[in-house]
Amino acid sequence: MASTNGLDTFIQKMNKAHINGDKEGFYQLTAPFFTVIISTFNRSELVIRTIQSVPNSTFEDFEVIVVDDGSTDDTKQKILNLGDKRVSYLFIENSGGPARPRNVGIRNSNGKWICLLDSDDLFSPGKLERLYYHITSNANVDIFYHRLKYLHSRSTVGRQFNFISKKALYRLLVENPIPLSGTCISKNFVARSKISFDENNDFAAVEDWDYWISAFVSGCRFRFIDEELGQYNDLATDSIARNRDQVCKTRMVAEKHRHNLPKFQSFCVKQYWDYEVLKSRLRFKAKPLLQTGQILRRFIGLVIKTLAAMRHPFSMVYMLTARE
Repeated sequence: MASTNGLDTFIQKMNKAHINGDKEGFYQLTAPFFTVIISTFNRSELVIRTIQSVPNSTFEDFEVIVVDDGSTDDTKQKILNLGDKRVSYLFIENSGGPARPRNVGIRNSNGKWICLLDSDDLFSPGKLERLYYHITSNANVDIFYHRLKYLHSRSTVGRQFNFISKKALYRLLVENPIPLSGTCISKNFVARSKISFDENNDFAAVEDWDYWISAFVSGCRFRFIDEELGQYNDLATDSIARNRDQVCKTRMVAEKHRHNLPKFQSFCVKQYWDYEVLKSRLRFKAKPLLQTGQILRRFIGLVIKTLAAMRHPFSMVYMLTARE
């Protein structure tokens, strides 16, 4: 009986240490509750602001791992100048994309939960406290995710998604509801599933979406936190050419995973992305005309839809049925 009481006392002290950031005794003897992984490349000014947004709370049981993907600027020196023992710096040869730095960060993490953060995004004050509350209040969840507020507008990214719907994978191959900098992943799930970010650079910029799909297929349990706990840097507006490239990469992700769908749903997903690629190509070619006015823009959009429907009639059916 005395032994049980002693264990209860130990657990209470540990919980108190996590909540209050107690730096004495038990706190220093345990692995951190959170590991925040930041991958960066030649963003010395932005990454410092990003790192400094993490400890902007009263929750102190965390570590930060910055994985530098071969930067040639003064990123290393600026990070070392911070003098924060909770921040580790790892340098790797340039891999050409964020997947390998994230995988390296995950392999070197000590935390029980892993928060991913792009080097130009920010944590909101109190984010770690809120995550800790949701994690300790919800057992059997593998990945938590929340909304992010755009830094330069009133919009948000990230939304509720019905992962238990029969159409869940069907819809997940068309849209990505999970913002990377709004995620927190169980280290136990990482070890159990053995899923990693695909380091094929053809998937660069969509490797996170590919990871969520792989996790879902493996039985991952997601939970949405309907709170704005971070900020997403939307300052750099995507060009039409970049959007076209993004659409092509997204179709590659869909092609990689659509074999997990029933035959008709798989067919519809293919038609949908064929339609999107066609649309992006026509928009790129019509870019000078699109700048001349709203009437031309609407007319060209109508032509695009008509051509796509003639080429792939089922793509229209899919667009009407994909969302619930």
